[in-house]
Amino acid sequence: MSVVQFVMGEPRAVLALVRWIRGWRPPGEPITHHRGVAGVLWVAVGLTVLEGAVFEIVLAAVLGDSVWVLVALALHVYGVFFLLALQACGVTRPHTVEPDRIVLRSGFSTDVLIDRADVLDVHVGRYREYDGARGWRPSADGTTATIAAGEANVEIRLGPGARVVVGGRSMADPPVAVYITADEPRRFVRALRGPSDRTSNLR
Repeated sequence: MSVVQFVMGEPRAVLALVRWIRGWRPPGEPITHHRGVAGVLWVAVGLTVLEGAVFEIVLAAVLGDSVWVLVALALHVYGVFFLLALQACGVTRPHTVEPDRIVLRSGFSTDVLIDRADVLDVHVGRYREYDGARGWRPSADGTTATIAAGEANVEIRLGPGARVVVGGRSMADPPVAVYITADEPRRFVRALRGPSDRTSNLR
């Protein structure tokens, strides 16, 4: 992660937490994609709080009123904030199936918009991820793309000239297939095969 990405991610992390606390959800039918890491995040939060409390007690006993005690406390508070923001992001930024489009999301800011009329077919399966990174990842030849947390389990086949918008910009050469992670892949498929505001190629 670059310095720019780190700085830009801070307000988005705060926004995710605010939305989580207020119970905000995006429009459309939500399909979460963070279930595999949610348990790990809560364990990490608990361990960070416990470790931070013990560390602060020991550090205060050794250094007294030193400024480094406050620095260590601030770092632990930030660690808890970041972990909670990740959980909030998973809850408030699911994939969504809307009447005229699907919105695929990852992390604090990755948004991929695809018109439902451009979807030729959709399948549940097991598809490899291209690397260990998250977010939108086109393949080397640009014919496919992945937006998955771990192993992708849904394949979305797109028609020629499909409208795919990534980060607010429409792709000049969109992929023919997109692979995603969904906590409930079959529900995602059913939702995508359901009624649409536009003429759909799905049956």
